[in-house]
Amino acid sequence: MKRFLGTLLCLCMLLTLLPVNALAAETVSSGSCGSNLTWELDSDGTLTISGTGEMKDCYHGDEAPWMTERTKIIRVVIKSGITSIGGAAFYDCSNLTDASSVTKFGESTFSYCTSLTSVEIPNGTTTIGYCMFYGCSSLTSVTIPSSVKAIGGGAFYGCRGLTNIDIPSGVTYI
Repeated sequence: MKRFLGTLLCLCMLLTLLPVNALAAETVSSGSCGSNLTWELDSDGTLTISGTGEMKDCYHGDEAPWMTERTKIIRVVIKSGITSIGGAAFYDCSNLTDASSVTKFGESTFSYCTSLTSVEIPNGTTTIGYCMFYGCSSLTSVTIPSSVKAIGGGAFYGCRGLTNIDIPSGVTYI
């Protein structure tokens, strides 16, 4: 019995030495999305954008490089160093529910993200672009910081779930 328990204890100790990264999400797809930007989509549905500078716009036939994987995207993480999100970058990412972002967005950035329920626009953002949340039918909550001065046309068009929005007094253009 002692020999069995000793062997079992030895096996347990050996198992603790095995790498734990088997539980970590694996990269599904990756690439670049600007001259100094890279992106990576993991098996948990997190799209992480890293690097420095501006992301290129993703419309007029120049789709975001992750568009073929867009239904797998659940969360977007924008790392520090990125100064703007390209127009239509997350267009039709229908399963996107969470996005941490930067203060400068292109037009139609989150259009048709039909699972997006709430957004807190970062302080320092000055403009909510044209059609930025167009067709985000599940969007129920938007926090707009006092730094916003302009809200573009159609920014919240088709946001049927949005019942209340507080527009800061500093907004001079809607």
